[in-house]
Amino acid sequence: MNSTEDTQARSQSWKKSFKTKLLVLGISLFLLGIAFDSFYYEPTHPKTEFHQFPTKKLKTGQKPLRVIHLSDLHIKTFGKTEQLIVQKVNQQKPDVIALTGDYVDDSQNLPALKKFLGALPSSALKFAVLGNIDHLIGVQPQEFEKIFSEFGFQLLLNSRVKLQIHSISICVIGFDDPSTGRYDLRAIENLSRSDFNLLLAHSPEIYHLIQKGKIDLVLSGHTHGGQIHIPGIPAFWLPRDTRKYGTGFYKKGKPVMYVNRGIGTSVLPARFLCPPETAVFDIVPAK
Repeated sequence: MNSTEDTQARSQSWKKSFKTKLLVLGISLFLLGIAFDSFYYEPTHPKTEFHQFPTKKLKTGQKPLRVIHLSDLHIKTFGKTEQLIVQKVNQQKPDVIALTGDYVDDSQNLPALKKFLGALPSSALKFAVLGNIDHLIGVQPQEFEKIFSEFGFQLLLNSRVKLQIHSISICVIGFDDPSTGRYDLRAIENLSRSDFNLLLAHSPEIYHLIQKGKIDLVLSGHTHGGQIHIPGIPAFWLPRDTRKYGTGFYKKGKPVMYVNRGIGTSVLPARFLCPPETAVFDIVPAK
């Protein structure tokens, strides 16, 4: 090999090495960006989702009913993310606030939960149900009931309450956690067809059991929306009993169900293409 060929060979080798290093750098930066988004940015930047829910239970011209749904707080501190969520809720001026379970992972975090509940708007009617985690941390339902009552919430455990808002007759029903078998279907017996019947249940697995009832809208959580979404691949970070219901609206028969992505995380403290959610529903007259 002469000197010219040797120079060309070394040049080609250097170019190949440079391209390889550039590719490795690009992949590394890409993965670093995903990690930053998943473990830091996305879990701390909740998104507000707005939905209109038309119903014949409201007459033309009646003022819409605004319901805000939060789920799966898994709250540890009353930090920036929690304060941002509270700010978003207050800005929307809800008529009703519905919480669907899994509030803390440890009883030591109850003070943070109290701060969160106390910062929500006092003008709204507020309802809550318990989730599976709430039954596993050594806190009795009676203690949760006392905490929620202190901040103007009614804890509904297989019970319901009927009320009037903007001349709208609404019945709010709450199941105790379905995923641990604590629900009681008697809570939805003998409902009035003239009321707007809103069911709160932590886990969406209850959905197939209420197809023939008089429920108009079901609000649930539990799934966290899968937490990790890879485009083109179904969400795989879902509880085994709810894999049919990841996030969003489901309609099979009469009631419509909405599954909230939740606020917190479990198992892996990360979210990717699945941001925390504040869901805002405007119940409006059907056209």
